[in-house]
Amino acid sequence: MFYAHEFERSTLATAPRWWRPPKFSERFVRLVFVAYKKSRFSKAKLAEILDTSLIDLPKTLQEYGHKDREGYDAKVRIA
Repeated sequence: MFYAHEFERSTLATAPRWWRPPKFSERFVRLVFVAYKKSRFSKAKLAEILDTSLIDLPKTLQEYGHKDREGYDAKVRIA
């Protein structure tokens, strides 16, 4: 005999995970990124607006297709 709850369990186990929409629209992120690049506000303010930390800001921007070329990495020459 087949029970409905068995069918639900089997389909839920193999069902793909739900897609989670981005926190902000691409247009919003683009607008605040352009404003930041035009020196309208600081990098800290950009991170605050995007609800992320300064450390995670490059990753957040990259998720929306933007690159902030100002990194914290320094090149050291050894002479």
